[in-house]
Amino acid sequence: MTQRNITAEDLYRFSIVGDPQVSPDGTRIAYVVKTIDRETNAYRTSIWLAPVTGGLGAAQPFTSDGRNPRWSPDGTKLAFVSDRAGPLPTPIGDEGAGKRDKRLGKGKPQIWVIPVQGGEARQLTFAEHGAGAPLWSPDGTRVLFTADVGDFPEVPEHDGKPEPRVHRVKDIIYRFNGAGYIYQNRTHLFVIPAEGGVAQQLTDGDWNDGDATWSPDGRQIAFASDRHADRWRMMRGEIWLMNADGSNQHALLSEENFNYIEPAWSPDGQQIACFGHAQFGSGGHADVFVVRPGASPRNLTEHATIEFGDSVGSDMRNDHAASTPRWA
Repeated sequence: MTQRNITAEDLYRFSIVGDPQVSPDGTRIAYVVKTIDRETNAYRTSIWLAPVTGGLGAAQPFTSDGRNPRWSPDGTKLAFVSDRAGPLPTPIGDEGAGKRDKRLGKGKPQIWVIPVQGGEARQLTFAEHGAGAPLWSPDGTRVLFTADVGDFPEVPEHDGKPEPRVHRVKDIIYRFNGAGYIYQNRTHLFVIPAEGGVAQQLTDGDWNDGDATWSPDGRQIAFASDRHADRWRMMRGEIWLMNADGSNQHALLSEENFNYIEPAWSPDGQQIACFGHAQFGSGGHADVFVVRPGASPRNLTEHATIEFGDSVGSDMRNDHAASTPRWA
């Protein structure tokens, strides 16, 4: 086989696989395949299913235009994120279709649910600025997700084309790769009935909340948040707890110059593991910590010389959920 140098054209031949999710019964894996569409010059994602035993030709495409798949606890459904267009409710009063479309997040990524054994996907969320990171409650009756809130000014246009916006930057943390400018909006946690209905906002404030996870009994939610006064100058995440209805929010792990992220409950619900940067905020190496409510955290990897957690950054990496600690 003749060797040659890689070219830009080869990008269209890559299929990038990521975000594997094992079904509750341990027999199948849902995962995301990302490719580049030559005609639109954009990434395309689809969800595939494969048996855990593998085998040539065993993997099959499940649904197009989907990412971030998450199994329902009984393994009969998948929640996922998609940019596909779905039917919207009729306008309310004299609101008009245009205002309705904006209010219900037309054209934004939303949470969808699809039966694994066949059937049509149904749109679960209608968040104005889009939704992401779906997570089923342990009993399968609710879906936790993130959504952006805040002031999203209209983009001015000239001759039908968007004009460049002027941004006034006052803080060090104002823009993320892949997300763009983030200072004008905040990401918060919401919950919605799994069969559809009105979403309830659980967190609010001039900060971002995410990395959420249900307790095994479904009564509490652990999540990461940075509520320090100088949070827009240095990322120093904290692990917070709240009741499933959003009440009783309080910090479980919050230390000066530490950065805690990605909480994961133990199977018995008595401990929480997370990644943490013990020095220099988010600029240090990540270790694995375990903490019980009311106790001091234990660094399980204090003497290790390697980085723990997600440490790969590349345009050739698939979009995926962060690599939270896994209990065995």
